[in-house]
Order: sequence, then C-alpha cells, then structure tokens
Amino acid sequence: MNATAPQTIDQALFGYADGHRQIASSLRLPMKDLYLLSTASDLASGARLGERESYLSGLPLPESRRYALFRTWAAPEMPRPGCVWSHVLLLGPKLSASIPALSAVLPLFRRPVANEMSFFGNPLNIPSSSQFVESVNADLISVIVSHYYTGGRVTLSPDSGEPNEIEKAVLAVWSQQWPRLRSSFSFCTASLNESQRTEQNDYSVQVAPLDEMPSLNHEKWVSLASADASLNKVTPLRRFLWRYGRDITASRRHFRMIVDLYIRSQGADVIGADAVLDVFRVLPDGSDGAVLKRDILGIGPSSPRLIAAISAVDLLQILTSDVLPEALTPAQVGARLEELSSREIGTVARHYAANKEALSPWKEEIQSAIVALADKSSLTTEFPNDMVADVLLAREDLVAADTVSLVANEILPRLFKEDSSVSSVQVVMSEMLRRDMGGLEDAMISSRPELFFSSAVEAYCDNRLHPSWLSRLSPHVATIMAMNWLQWLKSTKEFAAALSILRYPRNLVKSSAEIAQRLSEMVDDAQGVERTTMQAALLRTAIDEGSAQSWHLISIVLPEVRVVIVNAGLTRTAESMLISDLPHFYSAGYWDLNKRILLSLSKLYAVAPDTTVLDQLSLSPADRQIVLDGEPAFKNPFSSFFKLF
Repeated sequence: MNATAPQTIDQALFGYADGHRQIASSLRLPMKDLYLLSTASDLASGARLGERESYLSGLPLPESRRYALFRTWAAPEMPRPGCVWSHVLLLGPKLSASIPALSAVLPLFRRPVANEMSFFGNPLNIPSSSQFVESVNADLISVIVSHYYTGGRVTLSPDSGEPNEIEKAVLAVWSQQWPRLRSSFSFCTASLNESQRTEQNDYSVQVAPLDEMPSLNHEKWVSLASADASLNKVTPLRRFLWRYGRDITASRRHFRMIVDLYIRSQGADVIGADAVLDVFRVLPDGSDGAVLKRDILGIGPSSPRLIAAISAVDLLQILTSDVLPEALTPAQVGARLEELSSREIGTVARHYAANKEALSPWKEEIQSAIVALADKSSLTTEFPNDMVADVLLAREDLVAADTVSLVANEILPRLFKEDSSVSSVQVVMSEMLRRDMGGLEDAMISSRPELFFSSAVEAYCDNRLHPSWLSRLSPHVATIMAMNWLQWLKSTKEFAAALSILRYPRNLVKSSAEIAQRLSEMVDDAQGVERTTMQAALLRTAIDEGSAQSWHLISIVLPEVRVVIVNAGLTRTAESMLISDLPHFYSAGYWDLNKRILLSLSKLYAVAPDTTVLDQLSLSPADRQIVLDGEPAFKNPFSSFFKLF
C-alpha cells in the first residue's frame, strides 16, 4: 500500500532588494495580496527589534482567501538600516480551516541565509498532526478573549509575558476560532513604541506599552473560553464553537453568546425556551446561525448535534412566537412530537386549545400526538374539555365514567359507533341518563331501546336518572314491552323501577306465569312505597288476565298489598290504579277497595278455581267466603213498591 502523500503549505520570502519586496515564493499571489504582504512584512511602524529578536504576524489575504502567518527578523547584514526578513507561510482555505493548533507550524519558520533563497520557492511539508503542542498560559489568553470578543482592539503590554508566551497565547486564540473568525483575525507581536492605530499596524491584537496592566476578566464565559483555548487541542467546547459559529454572520460579536449557550446546555436533556428565544432575538435573520437554530429546535439531523434540543412541549410555545426564524413543516413538527411522553401531553393539549388558530398549520400532527399519548389520568386532570372530546372520539379505550362526564351533551351521541363495545356504550348511556339531553333523548331511545331502558332502570335505582328521561321513555313502552324486557331485570327493586319509569303500563305483554317465575328468581330487594305500588300493578295484571295462571302471581303479591290496603296505606298511584282498573261491582261500589279485590278473586275462582293458592292468601273466614260465594244477591228496597203498580 502506498503511503499517503504529505500535505504541503506554500511559502514566500520578503526582504530587501532595492526596497522591501518579495524575494521568493512557491506560488504567484494576486497583486492586491502581494501589495498587502509587502507592506505588512516590512518592519512594523514603531517596532523595536534587536539583532537576535523576531516577532510573529498573521493576517488574512482577501483576494486569494489565504491566511498569511509570517515571522520577521532584523537583517543587519543588509546595506540599509532597518531592513528585515519575513518568512511567510501561506495557508490555503482548506488548511486554514482544519489545522487544530497554529503553533504546530512554528518550527517551519526559517531565517534566510545568503545564497539559500531557492528553499523559499518550494512548498513545505506540513508537520504531522500527532506532533505535541504544549498548553498556554490561560491568564494571558483571557485578556485577549475578553477584549477581542467584546468589540475592542486588543493591546498587550510587553511586560505581560515573554515574547514566545505572547505568541503562543495569540496563536491559541486563533486556533480556537472557527474558519469565519480565523479569516478576519489579524495580529502582530512586534513590541511597538506606541499603541496608536496606523496604516501599517492595523491589527486585531498588537503589543505596545500600556499605562496600566489590564485586569483579568473573571466572567464565566471568559474563564471557560480561555481555559479551553490554552489546551491547544480539539475539545467539546471547540467542536461546539465550530459547529454553531460557522454560519453566523457577525461571528466575533456572537462568540460570547455561543459560549454562554454551551455553558447553559451542559448536562441538560433539553434546552430551555428562554435560551432558545435569546438565540432567536440575537439572530433574527432566518439564515443567520441556521445550523444552531435547527439543532435547538430539534429539526436538524440528530448527528452531529452538539446541543440538547428544546422540549417538544416548549417547541409548541415557540411555534406561536413572533421570533421563530423559519416556518417548520408539519413533518418536522410531527417528528418532534413523537418524543413526547404521556406526562407532558396535558400541557400540550392546554397550549393547543388556547392557540388553535396560530397552530393550525400543524393541527393534524398535534392532534395525532395528543390522541396517541392521552391517558385517563391526564384527561381528567389536565385536558381542556373540548380536547377531551377529540380524544374520546378517537380512543374508545379511554371512554369511562370519569372521562365522559367532562364532555358536552352534543358530543355524547357521537361516541356511539357501530363497532363500539357494549361496555363503552353503557358508559356513555349512563352519562346521558344523568343529564337533560333535550331533543336528543327520543332519537337515542329509538336507536337502542333495549340498552337505554336497562340503563335507565339502573340509573333510577341509583338515584341518578334525570327526570327529563321519564317523560321520554314512557312513550316507548310498546316497543320496550315487545322486547325481552323481563329478562333484563335482576331484582325486584329494578322491577319496581321499570314499572315506575314506564308509568305502570296495564299491558305488560308477559303472562302472569312468566312474571311470577321471574319474580321467584330475582333478588327480592324492593322496599317501601315502590314495592307496594309494584305489587298493586302486578295484582291488576293478574286479575286482568283472569286465567288459572293468574293465581301464582296473586299468591306472591296479594298477601302484602292487602295488609297495606286494609290499613289505608296505599300510595296515591297504587290506589288510583286499582280503583280505576279493577272490575266494578255494584254492591262494593268505589269505596271498599278490599271487597272489590275479593270479588275480583271470586270471579276468577269461578272460572279457574285453585283451592291450594286460596289457602295461601291468609284470608279471614268471611273474606274467604266472599271469594267462594261471590257477590250476595242484591235486593232493591223499592222493588215491592213498584210491583204494586
């Protein structure tokens, strides 16, 4: 396998030859860059340079887009005083943007020796990236960082450190910078006699006497950035700076913002909405810092994202903000909402309910996430009522007594679907029966009379049936009675409730024998006036039927109800029912209800005698005799009088 060819770097030499100019170069520079270098590589105005001394300079070349790093030495051997040699390393855009530590190329500098100019006409091999680069004094770096990134020109005192320490500090700051910053950073470490800006030394960083040493800035962003730069190697902060600074227009001005953001995001699973809004306000243009914005919104690629994204909940709040840098697509929002958990969905639902119009471009995605992640706990404690309806319409598994109680009347009928389970339907019915549903009630009863009636009976027994349903159910008595209604009832309490709800219909459709058999199978728990009224209604049914089968039902209900009748304890409903519906006998009239019952039994006995049942009715001898003999012959006191004529 052939070894990879080493990378090279172009170079140039400037010195005296009938004036200060380029002596040799490994490439042809554009005229503008050549002029700039010819000026900058000459002895810096006001610089003091001993015979054994040198200084380092760096500046971008705008036309060739290269970065010139050059070392300048005094050239006392030249015929003119003040002559210098400057060896220039010309870093191409690719190398300038990728070299980890600029100090790694310092060994390439070479002071020219007479008759060895040909060396500077060829490119140089770049040192191996594995070459060790020592760390630098962070205090000196912090002076540069704190002044340069807050907008000022940096002037270092010659007393702030040895010349090589100053050089390494400046190079460390450059090395930490991302390509856009590197391409605008200029410096000169020549020790000047004065610090005034001139055409010759218009640098970002320079060295000159100061009235007083600058104090160290101990702000957190300065300390972190300085300590990181001093390491002279790729670090998490440096990766962060390079990823998020590269497409920010005012890179130098926003360096502090990026470092602060790095500090705020360390160890965080999500970045706060306040931090995101700060970024958007600082970078209002959509394309400015687009990589950072997309990463903190969570819509960029997950790798190599170096910052936690805003939470999906906070993202929805950002979507309604006027500082949002770009309109997110439904797919992007949908992907973020997939990250939500059920514990967050209540907050999402409330925010969506309050901002439906603003969030309408992402309506489908937001509603899908809400429906998918809702649970009974969040529905009953956190959701707006209108959002509860949306969820229940899509999620039958969440239809329960405590959830349907939260929705409006008009929503309840929509929860009835062809494929709805019986349990779900019963839950909705139960909730409906608690309310006055107005005109919806008739339609609902007609759609499922069996389920509505059985649910109404249960609700009535539990005192949770709204009175409005009583007037709605009774008109459907024929439909209900035609069904297997008797089998739906589980206890005499429910039987009594069923008859009450239907306003005690005279025709129960079922035979006395069926009713008696079902009563014997039920839990006997009816009490009080409801029990007595039910017994009166069933007595009427048995007497109306007038067959041998009637006796069994009579034997069940008559003993109790007769005691109440004799003691004048009938309810108005029961009394009215018996008075109006039992057969009329002239001698009994309307006033002796007990006797009318006995005479009705006598009439039945004459058709279908049953001594066994008669013995079970606990009748007095006189009452028993009425049943056996019937109504005594009636003698009209005026009959003999009329016979005289």
